[in-house]
Amino acid sequence: MTERLSRLAFERMPHRPPMLLLDSVLESDAAGVRVRARPHAAADYPLRVGGVLYPIALVEIGAQAAAAHASLTAVRQMHLGVIVGLTSVTVEPGPVPDVPLYASAWLDGETTGAARYRFAVTGFERQIVAGAALLMLGAAG
Repeated sequence: MTERLSRLAFERMPHRPPMLLLDSVLESDAAGVRVRARPHAAADYPLRVGGVLYPIALVEIGAQAAAAHASLTAVRQMHLGVIVGLTSVTVEPGPVPDVPLYASAWLDGETTGAARYRFAVTGFERQIVAGAALLMLGAAG
C-alpha cells in the first residue's frame, strides 16, 4: 500500500528528482499525511549549501508533504499546489544531523483555490522545523 500511495502522490506532484525530496508516503487519510524523506547525507543533496544542510531548508520537505497530501486527497478537486505563504515557522538551531527525516502535514483549512497546511519535519524523534504553509491549488495539467 505504501508503494502505491507514494507512486500516486509523486506522479501528480510537479517535483522530479533531484528536487523530489520525498522517498515514500507512510500513512495518509483525509486529515493528513506522514512521509519519509530521501536520504540527505550526500554532498550534492539539493538543499545543502557549502556541504551543510541548514534546518530552515527542511521547510521544503514539509511543503512537499503537504503537496503529497493534496495530491492524494484532491483537495478542492485540485492536484497541484504552489507555496504562496509560510507562517509560524520554528527552527531548531545548528546543522541537520545525518539521521532519517520524516515529515507530517495536516490540512488546516481550505477555500476555493487554496489550502492551509500545518507541517513538522523530524529526525531521530526530534522536531527540526515546523510551521504552516498556504498552498495555491491548481488542476493537474
